[in-house]
Amino acid sequence: MNGLANPDILLVGQQLNVPCTSPLPPPPPLSGCSIIVHRVQPGDTVLVLAWRYNSTVEAVVTTNHLANPNLIYVGQRLCIP
Repeated sequence: MNGLANPDILLVGQQLNVPCTSPLPPPPPLSGCSIIVHRVQPGDTVLVLAWRYNSTVEAVVTTNHLANPNLIYVGQRLCIP
């Protein structure tokens, strides 16, 4: 889509075309399980997810072994305790 010679090399400020897909609703919690699996959507942050699911940032970070809670990405699946 972007004609990249090497998809492993991107430049700061480089503009890329990204296919657009409609966002999926969060999956329901597993039966009998207190953890919700959430697929990260544009605009999501660990703080927003913790608030949305009545959890805490610390719990989300710990459960998902996030080295940096500011580095989550669209499509990533996070367990929300």
